[in-house]
Amino acid sequence: WKLGGDGFVVPAESAYSPFAAPRVHMQEEDCFRLLVYQQEMTTLLLLVEPERLRTSSQRTSLCSFIGSLIANRLRPLEATLSEHFSSPNRWHISGYRYLFVDRPFRTVRGSPTSKINTLSKESLSVLAAIQEDARQAVPSRRSSSCGPGVGVASDDCSEEQEWEVCVRAHHDAWIVARFCRGRELYVVLEKAGDTLMEIQDLIQRFSESSFGGIFDVD
Repeated sequence: WKLGGDGFVVPAESAYSPFAAPRVHMQEEDCFRLLVYQQEMTTLLLLVEPERLRTSSQRTSLCSFIGSLIANRLRPLEATLSEHFSSPNRWHISGYRYLFVDRPFRTVRGSPTSKINTLSKESLSVLAAIQEDARQAVPSRRSSSCGPGVGVASDDCSEEQEWEVCVRAHHDAWIVARFCRGRELYVVLEKAGDTLMEIQDLIQRFSESSFGGIFDVD
């Protein structure tokens, strides 16, 4: 799945219709279609009667109406959420220095600046080199900014590339990058194990506990 240009979540795979909406079956045997609308920090789940989404033109018209109706009304809610729940350390995960890029949903999160500043210059240099290699490996696409220094694709984010890079630097730090279906995870471990197997086990646990296992390596 990815975030479409109208703010609604759509299937990322080309094998699916871009107007598809999952079915939701209620206990009373009623059936609805699910639309997911995302704006900044807010996600709305909308249950719609199936007959309202029989054609692509119906979906386009309905989504346009819903978007125009709620977009401005969500801004005060976003401001409140940002004020009360946002903090510089909200994405901090103890023991890890990381950057997560989700291109399908055009979001970026990672360790706070105060934690990144504790990394050595050599670790940052190796991390920058890996990121540059990743940019060259991914086909050139039109991008929109999603965070400081990060370009996130705004068109096709359905690439099927899955690969991993593990580098042990001269100062015994490990820099690991994993790429899976348009999502990227960069992790720096300066006080970790001595073997590649130990590092991969740490990253595997990190993927499972913090990212729902989307970066698991079979």
